[in-house]
Amino acid sequence: MQQQARIKKNISVLAVTDYIHGMTNIVDYTGSYLYTFRQKGFNELDALALSYLSYFRFPSRFTALRSNEGMKLRDLNLAEHYEMYFSGTFDAKSSKELFRNMTSSPRYRDVTVKYVTEKLDEAREKQFAALCFELVPGTLAVSFRGTDASFTGWKEDFNMSFTFPVPSQKEAKKYLEKVAGDSDRIYVMGHSKGGNLAVYAAMMAREDVKARIKRIYSLDGPGFPGEVLKGSEFRSISSRLVKIVPQSSIIGLLLKNPDRLKIVKSSSISLFQHDPYTWLVEDNSFKEASKLSPEALRFNRKIDAALSTMESDERRKFVDTLFEIVCSTGAADTDDFFKHLPKTLPSSLLAYSRLSDEKKDLMKQAFSAMRTLK
Repeated sequence: MQQQARIKKNISVLAVTDYIHGMTNIVDYTGSYLYTFRQKGFNELDALALSYLSYFRFPSRFTALRSNEGMKLRDLNLAEHYEMYFSGTFDAKSSKELFRNMTSSPRYRDVTVKYVTEKLDEAREKQFAALCFELVPGTLAVSFRGTDASFTGWKEDFNMSFTFPVPSQKEAKKYLEKVAGDSDRIYVMGHSKGGNLAVYAAMMAREDVKARIKRIYSLDGPGFPGEVLKGSEFRSISSRLVKIVPQSSIIGLLLKNPDRLKIVKSSSISLFQHDPYTWLVEDNSFKEASKLSPEALRFNRKIDAALSTMESDERRKFVDTLFEIVCSTGAADTDDFFKHLPKTLPSSLLAYSRLSDEKKDLMKQAFSAMRTLK
């Protein structure tokens, strides 16, 4: 505990020092980088900003958003809808500031938002959402949403450990092929699971679509089974892939990843670095770190060890059992589960006590593998 406290204190001091020397984040970038896309081309910070807009929730009455017609980003700056817009974001306050910057900036305000899509299918364990941005005529940015608070979304993430492809990956491919149209230049991106979907959609897309993709951005998105990275589909887009992770990444190191990663500094620690508002920016690009933190590498080894102890079918049973426990608590979603932990934790322990001996042994096996690895 003392070591963890020292690590947290040291990282916090470093973060403050970075800010003193002029470090900023994505909110500051969108408020200060005022060149249009005709003046300055698309970059990694634009990819993060547009990826984050995929977490916003737009009213159903904005029917133009769900078609090729679309709406200008500036026309969406309606304060009466802010509560809905930002309800699914990491940080509503920062999201509001980001959105206000973008809807007033000459770089983003005339961008057309279109093909907004959301699908939640509990039976198929699929959570999918995406939207497009026409930056200038002929140039399209396609943004996939990461995991939301639904149990369905989280379970689909866990399913990636034993199933390929999962339903949202298939949906992402279909979506990209649908919206590509006759665009000459296509950028594909996403944060968290959205980054994984971006990579999958790009590598599996029809050749006529794939040929027009200029860059794919996976922003702390999980990887793929090892054999996928060795396949011809992945190799066909690997030179155009930009994978960005914070220095203490957890989510972005799951499964197998390409050797080439861009590692960025964060103002936070551990799992909290998954929040893109903590990623540091300097001179209109991410502030790079020289290497991943020892904690990130150690946790990644633990996950690999836990997975290696179980066959694919055992992983499926483990995930099914884990969510059987979590869903038995009566929580509406993961936010509700953690918000009411004093209530949901005892309910989870009670559900565990009622499991069959076989299921208990499976849970113990997985957690034991993670606990014992140094």
